[in-house]
Amino acid sequence: MIKTAQKTFTKNLFFWAVFLCLGFCLSGCKNDATTNQGALYPLSIISQSSGQSIAFKVELAASHKEQEKGLMHRESMPDDHGMIFTYPSPQHSYFWMKNTLIPLDMIFVGSDNTVIHIHKGAKPHDLTPIPSGGLSRAAIEVNAGIVDKYGISIGDKVVFDHF
Repeated sequence: MIKTAQKTFTKNLFFWAVFLCLGFCLSGCKNDATTNQGALYPLSIISQSSGQSIAFKVELAASHKEQEKGLMHRESMPDDHGMIFTYPSPQHSYFWMKNTLIPLDMIFVGSDNTVIHIHKGAKPHDLTPIPSGGLSRAAIEVNAGIVDKYGISIGDKVVFDHF
């Protein structure tokens, strides 16, 4: 009887050890898109001069915690992706590039959903404050060079359903 109980205990112990190891392995096998990237939302910037619409998929950084982290520690980002930081009311905002590994263009959006200021080519790890250039309701971060590539300029209209 004792040998049977020991065998059952040993089988159960082995089963749980395998189960836990498998669980730990699977939790560590998530790719960067799952662990580093949140949900993606459509955002468009419409050129005031050409009428061209540039489409992006952006992560929404609405909470203080999400805004503090931003795009830190990302090694890359697709050219049609970005991150938008939204505020409950227009405010002067400042950004820096602490722990940010990729160069970025920053697009600041006013209360009327138009681009009010652009900062091109923010350098990785630079602690110099980057100002919004006025009262902004949002800031959009995209890969450096995207602003020039698509001719995004002050006065362009930002269309985003989650302001």
